[in-house]
Amino acid sequence: MLGRSESDEPAPKRGPTTPRSPEATKMVFDGDHEPSNDVTSAEPKEPTSGLVSLPETTDAGGIEAVVAAMSAHRDSAVVQEQACVWLANLEVEDTLEVALAGGIEAVVEAMTVHPGSAAVQATACRALVNIACADGNEDRVVLAGGIEAVLAAMKAHADSAAVQTPACVALKNLSAGADNTDKVVRAGGVEAVVAAMNAHRDTPALQEEACSTLDWLMSEIPTNDAEKSDAEKADAEKSDAEKADAEKSDA
Repeated sequence: MLGRSESDEPAPKRGPTTPRSPEATKMVFDGDHEPSNDVTSAEPKEPTSGLVSLPETTDAGGIEAVVAAMSAHRDSAVVQEQACVWLANLEVEDTLEVALAGGIEAVVEAMTVHPGSAAVQATACRALVNIACADGNEDRVVLAGGIEAVLAAMKAHADSAAVQTPACVALKNLSAGADNTDKVVRAGGVEAVVAAMNAHRDTPALQEEACSTLDWLMSEIPTNDAEKSDAEKADAEKSDAEKADAEKSDA
């Protein structure tokens, strides 16, 4: 089993590629929704076909407006796609407001309503990657059904590297914390990432992100197993002690 030694630090949770660290690379969108990595600046690029420009609109109620648009036009794949592009380009600190505005549920619903749209699934995965970078948001996405939505997207669009790449990173970001890692693994996350790697052997960006996700997932599993073993051992010792006390009382 893959894993880390106890002395190794796990890799930071990141978007493609977006660690929580402010020095990290942030994936942003250009007009055709292909990622454009900018190592030196966290400023998002304005999508050429997006809804509105980012810096001004977040302070002017833009987040609430975009989430409202997603709710009002849930059957429009174009609206959902462009809204997800906008959410994916927000600064990480603004995604906490997205959660409060119901944006997480809106993104997961978009994925559920438009399962056949690779564009919606790809941009929604990228939105979840960005949203889950903020502390606590990963748990909110998991509660909203984010793991299942991402895995469904990977299954439905197995031939699309544009879907598979952000989906792999989304699984990594959502697996922050022992409980969420276990949920991703039990839901078939490892198998989905391996399948993506096998289907897209000639896509370096996907291979990089998939390897990083596997490293993260597998490095957490031995720790979880060890913790479970320690807990089981403690329970057994407690049970033995209780039995001994009971036998003394009977005597």
